[in-house]
Amino acid sequence: MNTNILSVIKAFIIKDAKIEKRYHLHFLFQFLKILTTLTIYYFLSKLIIYKNTDYSIKSYFSFILIGISFFSILRVGLTAFTEELIRSINTGVLESLMMSPVPASLIILCSSIWKHIFNFFRIFMYFIIGIFLFNANIMMPDIFSLIVVIILSLIIFSSLGLISSSLVIFVKRSDPVNWILGQIFFIFGGVLFPVKILPAPLQVFSKMIPLTYALDSFRSIFLSGHNIVDFKKDVLILFIFACVLAPLSLFIFNRMIKKAKASGTLYQH
Repeated sequence: MNTNILSVIKAFIIKDAKIEKRYHLHFLFQFLKILTTLTIYYFLSKLIIYKNTDYSIKSYFSFILIGISFFSILRVGLTAFTEELIRSINTGVLESLMMSPVPASLIILCSSIWKHIFNFFRIFMYFIIGIFLFNANIMMPDIFSLIVVIILSLIIFSSLGLISSSLVIFVKRSDPVNWILGQIFFIFGGVLFPVKILPAPLQVFSKMIPLTYALDSFRSIFLSGHNIVDFKKDVLILFIFACVLAPLSLFIFNRMIKKAKASGTLYQH
């Protein structure tokens, strides 16, 4: 069974990589997009006096570099499943995929792997450009701590994306759900500014958002040189989020698939 799962994962990665390879200018456009984004934030950071109390850095640009680069993990996690689901419906291949012996949840999960791989390439480009062109003050990370936080973040945000794709199956709409959730996380998750500057009630709300703890952990790793022991509370909270959201998202998705099949609306959008 494990061999079959690995074969399915490999097949999806190869398929998506070949599709990506056909768009030769995509990598160039991504580079230009990252360069433009960082240039804007770099010069905006010159206008901001950052009174830091949480991270041993002197540059707001370094703070925001971590925020916008790792926010993309959430963005891809939210959108990857719904985009693939809608594409499969519009191209008429969803029915054949759902008829295969491979579980529907595994198919949808595998469809997002290449998007995450490519996104980590984009994060790498953010850091390369930020460090060498804009002199961002980034420390060498503790690899084990970084891997733990990345894995937990992937599980959490992919689970949210799977729940979002379940809503697509139910309501036949995706953009409003992903957009609203993404904007809430972007504003209150500490992407552009520390959550401590928010009013007290909104700080309480931000503590309910997993992105807050993920970004705090990433910034502790890259801006203060900390390891997992130093921010173990944040990691524990992320672990709890992952343990709750992962099985819940799979349950909701499989339930929606069965319900849509029974009603005959699975392949409609």
